[in-house]
Parts: sequence; C-alpha cells; structure tokens
Amino acid sequence: MPTNENSKLSKVQATAPLSADYPFKRNILSLFASVLVVLLVTFTLSAYWFEQHNFADALTRLRQAVGVNYKTAVDREADMLSATLDTIQHNDRIKHAFASGQREALLMETQSLFDTLKHNHNITHFYFISADRVNLLRVHQPKRYGDLINRHTLLTAQREHKLAYGVEIGPIGTLTLRAVTPWFDGERLLGYIELGKEIENIVTDIKPVLHADISVLLDKSLLKRKDWEEGMRMLGREPDWEQFPRDVLIMSTMERLPDIAVTHIPVWRDIASDQAQQEIANENGRRLGVTITPIMDAASKRVGALLVTEDVTDSSQLMRRNLLLVVSACLLFGSILFGFFRAILVRVEKRLLEAESVRQNALQYQHTMHHLASVVNCMGDGLLVIDRHGTITHVNRSFLDMFDLDDAIMGHDCRELLGEDLVALVGRTLQGANVERFPISDQISLPGKRTANATASLLDSAESGHQSEQGAVFTFRDITQELEISRMKTDFIANVSHELRTPLTSVLGFAKLIRKQFSQNILPALGEPDDKTAKAAARIDSNLDIIILEGERLSNLINDVLDLTKIEAGKVEWRSESITVADLIQRAAAAASSLFEQKGLRLLTEIPDNLPKLVGDADRRLQVIINLLSNAVKFTAQGEVICGARLVDQGLAIYVQDSGIGISQADQLQLFERFRQVGDTLTDKPKGTGLGLAICKQIAKHHGGTITIDSTPGVGSTFTLILPLPEGSVKPAHEGVVRLRDYFFPEEQGSTSGYTVLVVDDEANIRDLLRQELEEAGYRVREAVDGYDAIRQARTAPPDLIVLDVMMPGISGFDVVSVLRGAPETSSIPLIILSIIEDRQRGKQLGVDRYLTKPVRIDELIGSIDSLLKQRETHKRLIVVDNDESSISSLRDVLLARGYVIDPSADRVTSVEQARAEGTHTAIVTGQRSLSGNVVSSLQMVRGQERVLLLITEGTKT
Repeated sequence: MPTNENSKLSKVQATAPLSADYPFKRNILSLFASVLVVLLVTFTLSAYWFEQHNFADALTRLRQAVGVNYKTAVDREADMLSATLDTIQHNDRIKHAFASGQREALLMETQSLFDTLKHNHNITHFYFISADRVNLLRVHQPKRYGDLINRHTLLTAQREHKLAYGVEIGPIGTLTLRAVTPWFDGERLLGYIELGKEIENIVTDIKPVLHADISVLLDKSLLKRKDWEEGMRMLGREPDWEQFPRDVLIMSTMERLPDIAVTHIPVWRDIASDQAQQEIANENGRRLGVTITPIMDAASKRVGALLVTEDVTDSSQLMRRNLLLVVSACLLFGSILFGFFRAILVRVEKRLLEAESVRQNALQYQHTMHHLASVVNCMGDGLLVIDRHGTITHVNRSFLDMFDLDDAIMGHDCRELLGEDLVALVGRTLQGANVERFPISDQISLPGKRTANATASLLDSAESGHQSEQGAVFTFRDITQELEISRMKTDFIANVSHELRTPLTSVLGFAKLIRKQFSQNILPALGEPDDKTAKAAARIDSNLDIIILEGERLSNLINDVLDLTKIEAGKVEWRSESITVADLIQRAAAAASSLFEQKGLRLLTEIPDNLPKLVGDADRRLQVIINLLSNAVKFTAQGEVICGARLVDQGLAIYVQDSGIGISQADQLQLFERFRQVGDTLTDKPKGTGLGLAICKQIAKHHGGTITIDSTPGVGSTFTLILPLPEGSVKPAHEGVVRLRDYFFPEEQGSTSGYTVLVVDDEANIRDLLRQELEEAGYRVREAVDGYDAIRQARTAPPDLIVLDVMMPGISGFDVVSVLRGAPETSSIPLIILSIIEDRQRGKQLGVDRYLTKPVRIDELIGSIDSLLKQRETHKRLIVVDNDESSISSLRDVLLARGYVIDPSADRVTSVEQARAEGTHTAIVTGQRSLSGNVVSSLQMVRGQERVLLLITEGTKT
C-alpha cells in the first residue's frame, strides 16, 4: 500500500510544473488574443462606419451646397437680368418704339442688343409685353406675337408693380430663369419687359464650384410629350420620355447617368423633400455618391429636381489605405503589449466589456419587447402563442375579444380553455413538426356562431437547435361576414340563373321550332307567293334568326358569368379524361362553323399526325378553343382563320391565327382581365361581357398551362394555348385496333325511333318544347309535372328513357334519380339530366347516364337519347387485355362509344375466367403470342366457344 501511494505522489510531482505553467500561459494568451481581436474588429467596423458616415455627411453637405449655390446663382443671374432691364429702360429710342407699339421699329432697336446679350450673357428670351399682358414682340422669335401671357412672374410684376423673377417651365419643356419688370412713363404703365435665361447655363456655372456633375429632371405631368420631344430635338438633344416613370432628363453634365441614379430616381420621387435623398454605391470600379434636390418654380411649386453625382473613389481609397495602416499599427502595438499585460487586467477588462454589452442588450430587449407588445395589441387579427406543452405564453386584445376571454388565461393550458376545433388544430400543429408543411390553415368556430380562419406556424423549429423552447403561434381572422356574403352571392347567382335560363330555354327552343316548321311546312304551302308575301316571309325568317342569335348570345353571357363565379369559388367539377388534339380542334371547328359561314370567312386547320393525347377536362379545353375561334371571327372582316397545333418545349401548343384588325400593345396588357374588352365601349360597342378570355386563362392555369397573344394592329392576332404533356407519351393506336374496330362496327346500328321518352319538368313550356322536338324525331313522349309524378309513371308504365330537370317543387331531380336507381323495376332505365344546375359529379355518383344543361341544344339531346337507347338494346360485354396501354385506351374509347360494356380492371387470368363464365359476346385481346396459345387452350373448355372472338396483336401486326 505505501508503495502505491509513493508511486502516485511521484507522478503528481512530475506533472505539477507542467500543469501549473501551461494552463496559466494558455489562458493569458487566449484571453488577450480574444480581446485584441474584439478591439481590432470593433475598430475596423467603427472606422468603416465612420467612412460611411463621413461620406453620408459629405453628400448631405453637397446637397445643401447645391441648394445654396443654385439659389445664389439664380439670384445673381436675376440681378444681372434686372440691371440689364434697367439699362434698356433708359434707352429713349426703345422706349418710344415700345410706347407707340411699333413692332418693326422696336425690333430694329433691340435685335443687335439681344445678339450681344445672348453672346455675352447667354440670354435666350427677350419680350416686350403690353399693359394688358398681350405679347407685343419676342425679340428672340419675332414672328410670334399677339398671344396673352399668364406666367406667374408676369402676374406678380403686374400685381406688385415691381421687378419679379423666378424659374418657370417653357412651352417646349425647358426651365428658364425669367425676370419681368413693369415700364412706367411717369404714372402711365407702358407695359412689361422680360428677359430669360436657360437654367442649364446656371447649372454649368455652379458645376466647378461643387466639383460634381449635375443633371436636371422635369416632372412629366407638367409637360406634353410631343412638344417636349420636338423641343429637345430643336436644342440638339436626343429625348427619352420613357427613361423614368414620372420624370424626364432635359440636360446633364455627364455623358451617361450612373445606374444607381436611374434606380433611385423613381424611389426618391415619393420621399419628402426634407428627408434624406442620397445614396453611395460602387459602379464600374468607381465609388459614386448621388443626391437629389428639388427645383421650385416662381410659384414655389416643385417642377423638377437637380441630380448631383460626385465621384468619391479617390477619397474612399485614401481613407481605406489609412485604415489599413492604422490596423497594421494596432496589430504591431498589440503584439508589443502582449508580453506586458497581466492576466488580471485582461480578465477585468473583459468583464467590464461583457457587463456593458449585457446592459445595452437588456435596454434594447426592453425597448423591443415594449414595441412588439404595442404592435401585437394593435393588430386586428387575433394572436395566440403557446409553448411546446400547450401553455399560453402570449395573447393580444383581439384574441381575447374573439373568444370572450380575459387576461387570466395567461400561463394556463390552452386545451382547457378553448373549443374542440381549436384544440385539435393545436394538437395537430405541435405533433406535426415533421409531417405538416407550415403554415397550415383551418376554419374554427367562435362564440356567437361566428367563424374564424386560423393559421398556425411553429416557433424555433427542431433544426435551429432550440427544441426545448419550441412552441407555436396562431393567428385568427373573423371571416363570418365574408362567408355570409359568399353564401348570399352563390344563392343569388343560382336564383338569377334559374329565373333567366328557364324562360330563355323556352324562348330559344320555341323560336327554333317555329323557324323549322315555318321553313318545312308554311313556306312550301305558299306556292308561288307574290312579292309582298315573299318579302314578309323573308322578314319573318330573318326575325326568327335574330331572336335565336340574340338568345344564344344572352345564354353565352349568362354562362360566362356563372363559369367565372364557379372557377373563382373553386366549385367547378373538373373531369380528367384522355382526348386527342385533332378531336378537340375538329369539334371546335364544327361548333364555330356557323359563325364563319355568316361572315364568309375560311377556317383552316393544321394538325400534324401522331400528336400525343392530352389528359384533362376535354369540355373545358374545347370551351377555350371555341372562344378563341369566335373572337377571331368577331375581329376579322375578311380573309381566313387558322387553327392548328404543334409541339413546343413547354408541351403542346394549340393556336388560333386570324388576319383581323389586331390588338394594340396597351390593350394586350389588360386583355385577360375580367370585364375588359378591346375597343372603346362607347363607340366600338364590343359584344359580350369581357369574361371569355378571363375564363380561358383560368382554365389554362388549372391544367398547368398558359395562354398568350402575339398581335400586330392592322395585321392580325395569334392566340396560343400551351398545355403540358402527360407523363410519358401515348403511342398511336396499332393497326390491329383499327381492324378490330372495323370488324365490330362495319356500319351504324338501326334507328331508335318509336321508343317512349318520359319528359319530367315543372315548367309547362319546357315540356311542350321537348314534346314537339322529340315527337318530330320519331319518339313517343309522355310528360310528368314533377318528381312524384315521374316516379309513379316509371313504376306503373316504365318508359324506355327519362329526361328530367333538377330544380322541381317537392322533390328534386337528384332525389328522383336516387329512387329510380334503387328500385329493381326502374334501375335499368337510361336517365338524362337536363337542368340549369351543373353538378355533373353528383349526377355521376347517383347513376345519371348523361348530364346536359339548359338552354338545351336539341341535336345534342337527341344524339344522347339515340346513343343511350342503342346501348340499352345492345347487351355486349367485352374483356380487353393487351400489353400496350395505348392500344387498350384507343380500343376502349371505340367500344364504349358503341354501347359495349368494358371491364377496366381485368387482367389476363381473370379475363379467361370471365370468358368461361359469360361466354356470349366476349372478346379477348392479348399482345403476346406466347400467351395466346395458353388463352386458346383455356378457352377450349368454354361452352359455346364459337361465340368467343379471340384477337391476337403483336406490335403492329394482327
């Protein structure tokens, strides 16, 4: 044991000198080095700040000097002009000519004098003005006289009967120092004499005094662009009206304004004249200081500004060299003192510095917290701050008022005091730090049946290293009134649309029916009418066309307003389906063909082969193309319109090019805004609401695309809809698909006339219209006045197809569909919704076969009825299997359109099993010959296998 203790003691003694000496030196060195670095950095930053402050003060002094020197120069020049005017008044010959109003004599006496003054003193304006302020003679422009002069200097001289001077804007946009004095002959006022001098001469004189470049700016609002540009060119300068938003440059002692001046001039225009308007920046290797001083005219009104630019590069470089020398000297001096400072002095100094820093930080913290508390309490939105445990740490007055609480909630758990929906949002926020993307928003309930929009964000996220201090902040905005207004607007639009579209449907339908019967029955019965009868018949036919045209235009206007309202409210039901570009363009061309025929225009299409398919809402995209085509027709008097498509870098571009009047650049900037129309609404009378292109833009935006315009007035316009391509590329259908389509459908199926259609609508006019149209198409028609009547008739005598409205008394059309689809005896009846309410998604969920909106297009309605009746009589079931998804997609489109039932989820195995079970009318398509043998073997066991069609495709061969 003693041996071990001695061994330990010897080890301690051996290491004691090192352990006692080394930490002492290390602490001294580290502390002193830290203080030296702090002092050096502080000195460097202070010197840099001093440099910036010094330059800022120099700019301030320069700005003040500009004002002083400018005013001094103006006063000095005014004194010179006054003395010159005094001398002129003592010239008896000039006085006699002026008093007698002899212009020619006055010009002869003063022309040489003006030339002398212009050469020696740069005087540019010399006026003789009569006592009633009518210009008698402009010596500098003798041919202009007889106009009334109302300049402020002249009015001041007239009012005060003494010399008046000041700076005023000339008619060509120049600044001129003018001095006007009345000329009396005893008590009689002969008139006024005026001398003027351009301000650029004054600016040029004060430039050497300031050692800086000066530029003169004028306010655009005081100028006429055309006059100013002509005046600048007359003075030999190149005008640039668009250089600044609200000012123009009339002269400068620099060849080119620095970029810093061009950047800050628009900003300084909005700063009060008594505030700092100066900046220092580096540009092209030079350090420049720029300041601006307002120019006041004779009426003390701001008309422009003096922009002063000073090159401070040499001064800055000198100061920085001196700073580098001083820093080097400090380093050297610190190194010398390194051996003499004691550790205690270093520690004391450090503690004093730290104490002062803490005191300053505490004062700043108190000031910041007081200011922050004032700002938070003045907020109109409610504010809630909690820690990571849910304890309330801060609220503002708006939050307490919203939730009917008081200050006593501070320090309490928010989950014990607040409602369930807000507690759920708090929990979601605190627990979703690694899941949610912040900020998150939700709607919560407030006391008094009010609603607020709550936004939550995390404080001190885990990445910042302050997990222990993590919490959340919530803001609340009362949106009760906004929700109520939105609901009222929606209800209003729904009611108005119903009140407008229901009678509009009747008007359009009966007008078309009258026109058809008039042309088919009445006109042939007239035989060979006389001129009067033929003229009356032509007028009736023309009037009916006008009624239909204007009714369809009114329908389009209502649809535009409803579409835009739904899009902005987020209530549009967007469908996702595959469609070819050629189909889109051809359908749009067919829909707009009547417009082209009316104006005698040609419509050309440019559709390359093998363009990829698009995925999205086909009807909405079709709406965009039709709108662009109708706009092209509207603004094209003659020529042609081209509608085509091409692949671009951004995706697929669909364009409409016309040869119309074109659109100006100013109109293009606001073309896609709501209620904006090209042309003057008072003279051009543009048709429509101005919503079509706004809706097109929203539709393009929803699909991730854009719509642009390229137009030249008088040449034409090109609108381009650019849509992104879907993931991957869809190949064209294989030859086998085409051959299969031809095999199944060599010709159209027979007519479906003679079937019974039940029309359900509470409007008698609509029922009467549909009855006449459908009976003429060969259908038997029954009527039901409401939903209950429709259910009763469908159960007692089931029709072949039902057309029904949605908005009906007692029971809605959606409820009728639900009842019919739930009863076995009526579940298979095809149903078509025909309503002003557009809720396709709900109709699809309930089992509606077609969804059409009023005003109805009879050809579309009859086409839908024919298609559904053909599908009902054709109970064909197909199972499609293929390796190529594009082939399957193309084939399914063809088969579905012809009434076949397709199982979209079948694979190769389940398809064979279904073929065994169902047999008749089953087709199987496979894309691998290696699988086809197994398929054939499996089908050999199918009873009635002669009724199974097996089509094998591989590549493009069948």
